[in-house]
Amino acid sequence: MALVDEKCLRYRGDMPKPDLKDKTVIIVDDGIATGSTMIAAIHVIRKQKPKKIVVAVPVGAPDSVRKVEEEADEVICLSMPLMFFAIGAFYDDFAQVEDAEAIEILARCRKK
Repeated sequence: MALVDEKCLRYRGDMPKPDLKDKTVIIVDDGIATGSTMIAAIHVIRKQKPKKIVVAVPVGAPDSVRKVEEEADEVICLSMPLMFFAIGAFYDDFAQVEDAEAIEILARCRKK
């Protein structure tokens, strides 16, 4: 099993994959550094034939945001500073979310 499939199974559990066909899909992330992860996500989602793919991030490296704009239907990026070294530099607290915490949050959201 590929690492991505394993992560999806861990996060989703027995929940089916959402049907993205003809839907507007919004991909949200903490920022765009190189753009490679976001572009990979766009390619995976694009195969599911959504109506539109929107990327929304608070900060991104200008060159990388432009690369993502070539792949997504719309990109919303609030800040593209010329001096961009790392996403974490634009946050007061950039602590990583552990898998267990993410799984718990997703489980709580499913119950609502």
